Amino acid sequence: MTAKHFISLLLVFLPICVEAASEAAAVQPDQTVHKGKSIFLNQPAEFFGELLQPVPCWFDQANVWENSACYQMHVPENHQNPDSHAISFPVAVFKSNKRNHKRTPVLHLGAGGPGSAMYLDDTDSMMYFIDIHRELSLDQGRDLYVMDPRGAGLAEPLLNCGIFAENEFFRWGENLSIKEDYEASTEDYQNCINEFRDQGVDFSQYNSLAVANDVEFLRRAVDVDQWNLIGVSYGSVYAQIITREYPSSVRTMILDSAAFPQLKGDYRYLEKSIGPLNKLLNYCTTSDDCKLSIDNTEDRFWKLYNQLNEKPIRTKLDFWGEETDFTIVLNGTRFVSSIVQGLYGKQIFRELPVIITDMEQRDLSSLMPYLVDYFVFQVDEFYGDLSFSSHYCYETKPFTDFDHIRSELDALPEGQLKTLLTMIPEDDDLCDEMQVSGGDPIEAEPVKTSIPTLFLQGEYDTVTPLKDVLDLQSNFSNSYVVSFKQSHDVLSSSLCAGEVAARFISGDVRPASLTGCDSEARLH
Repeated sequence: MTAKHFISLLLVFLPICVEAASEAAAVQPDQTVHKGKSIFLNQPAEFFGELLQPVPCWFDQANVWENSACYQMHVPENHQNPDSHAISFPVAVFKSNKRNHKRTPVLHLGAGGPGSAMYLDDTDSMMYFIDIHRELSLDQGRDLYVMDPRGAGLAEPLLNCGIFAENEFFRWGENLSIKEDYEASTEDYQNCINEFRDQGVDFSQYNSLAVANDVEFLRRAVDVDQWNLIGVSYGSVYAQIITREYPSSVRTMILDSAAFPQLKGDYRYLEKSIGPLNKLLNYCTTSDDCKLSIDNTEDRFWKLYNQLNEKPIRTKLDFWGEETDFTIVLNGTRFVSSIVQGLYGKQIFRELPVIITDMEQRDLSSLMPYLVDYFVFQVDEFYGDLSFSSHYCYETKPFTDFDHIRSELDALPEGQLKTLLTMIPEDDDLCDEMQVSGGDPIEAEPVKTSIPTLFLQGEYDTVTPLKDVLDLQSNFSNSYVVSFKQSHDVLSSSLCAGEVAARFISGDVRPASLTGCDSEARLH
């Protein structure tokens, strides 16, 4: 199972519904450490420092942050094997220009996913990243670190299935059913897995626990005592696992759009499966925020889905105002998948009536940005889709009650959603091909901590709902939850969220400090 399988099957935001580099230095492992901790941690400080290799920065430093540096952090692929070969992940460091450099630095754990890239090689993206995060780090005299986790982005190896991306580009020119698309992409992934295994990749080592060990290697390499961790979406799982394994290394956590290691695919399955789309379809009946008021939104939406499957539209993709000669087939599945992809933002809620009205006239102009975003995600060459799969096989599938999911599917009321879900073929997931089995049962247990934690949540977020945080906040005995009228990834869409995070890291946690910059910010 990959993330791109998910979204092809209209499940990008849902739980699962059916079942390289230089050689590592020779070291003597520490056999006394418990469970999943790296066996290499008894090495002297200089050992870790030598694993951090300076490299030319991938972005324009003069435009992003002149006082910056870039590295590849070399780590053992298998933290439990003394003969493991080395892999690496990229790290960009932005040094504060303030005089006090002893303040605890900030580490951003990547773009989530798992497998998503930070696009460290894109200058515009890095400029935006600095704009968002400088107040909570550089302006306080704190250095700011950002990384792609192993298997993603500029990491080596990057577990991206290039075969899928190439073939998917051409498949968009065909009118494929869900089953046809699924079978074709599954064959692509099987071929990719074989290629990576021939190269010596051990997929069982690409998971959250391994990332936590990697971060500990990085901490020792740069010789800092503690981090202020920022985890966005699945990055918040990384933050929690780091806290579980290396609690003394964490000063604070900011968990933006938090996911949780104990919540697997069967958790509130029906609510999370049907709720997001139903929330979208019914939003404009109770909100005056919509661009257009229409009747019978749900019926018209599903009518469009059926019409597009019966009579697809051939159209050229318009990449952010620049029309190309690339012609694709828009059928019902791709229409709904594009809308689902839009749920990562909040604009789709107010724009859906316009999209429906336009599409009824075969006008794709309002849908086009969402269609392009979905297409770009599908063919993204920096996304570690097989890293997503290895995480799933290690820490999700083994702890998911699939019988419960099937029983809930059977009880689902008759309707278009049930029809759509039951059309999804039985999932022959990729875990056996990848030779990844389940991790220790601790991977399905909640992390409990007293480390100061700030949750930033979007009230429109259907991917990692606010309800999850409120239900589980008691595990974080020294925590605050602040919500905003945003969707997923609050820091990137709310200036106030950045101010709140900055105050929290500085130690100012008065209620007025956590809500005073936005009348719609709520401290729960």
